[in-house]
Amino acid sequence: MSGASGSSVGGGRRVVLIGATGSIARAIAAQLAARGDTLLLVARDTEELARDAADLHHRFAITAHTATLDVEHPETFDGFVRSASETLGSIDGLVFAQGFMASQEDGERDHELAQRTIDVNFTACVRLTLAFAPHLAGAGEGKGKTDRARTPFVCFVSSVAGDRGRASNFIYGSSKAGLNAFAQGLRQSWRGRTSVTVVKPGFTDTAMTWGLPGMFLVASPEAVAGDTLRAIDRGRAVAYTPFFWRWIMLIIRLVPGFLYDRVKL
Repeated sequence: MSGASGSSVGGGRRVVLIGATGSIARAIAAQLAARGDTLLLVARDTEELARDAADLHHRFAITAHTATLDVEHPETFDGFVRSASETLGSIDGLVFAQGFMASQEDGERDHELAQRTIDVNFTACVRLTLAFAPHLAGAGEGKGKTDRARTPFVCFVSSVAGDRGRASNFIYGSSKAGLNAFAQGLRQSWRGRTSVTVVKPGFTDTAMTWGLPGMFLVASPEAVAGDTLRAIDRGRAVAYTPFFWRWIMLIIRLVPGFLYDRVKL
């Protein structure tokens, strides 16, 4: 692992950001860096990571380490987690922002794409979270922590697509639904010692959604990042971003099944 270093502002947290070269993740990294947090940026592209770490160091004078990881290779996870812990010491936060979405038609035709969707969006999050658990700051402490600012956290960037299966993207949606259920159980299990937050963006202006039909009310990565950090700070279980997606998805969830199944969404 490598890093660009500088003096941290105010002794911030030590945060691992997985999927760090994505649009939302970059916006999250910048907002964490502005707070003076020490970051470990994790993704597949070594050169992109190095450029991003250097940029964050230049703009915010923080320490930004980098580590290369392909989340489709779980046999490397244990070694990666050990190395990350050695680099940062104990870890205050994990942010999972990686994502993969093929078209529904391609996923149904190419089962390897369907498997990749599940592995990237769900399986990797589960395995890495459990591997990191012993290394989270305060993970071995009892319940009843009251200092939310120092409570370790795990944040999953999920999607509104996981709230209800749709004919147009049920492979991707099911991977996010599984992630949401995992996070909900994890939050119950870790209550009082580690905060667990799921962020559910609606349509966001990223490379993954570029050119998709039917996009509306599109948010910027920076707006999603701001909502994400507010949700973490407040210890929220679930946060929709932008906020109005909470009400849109409530309506969609309340549509009776016999009607919903007749609608092609």
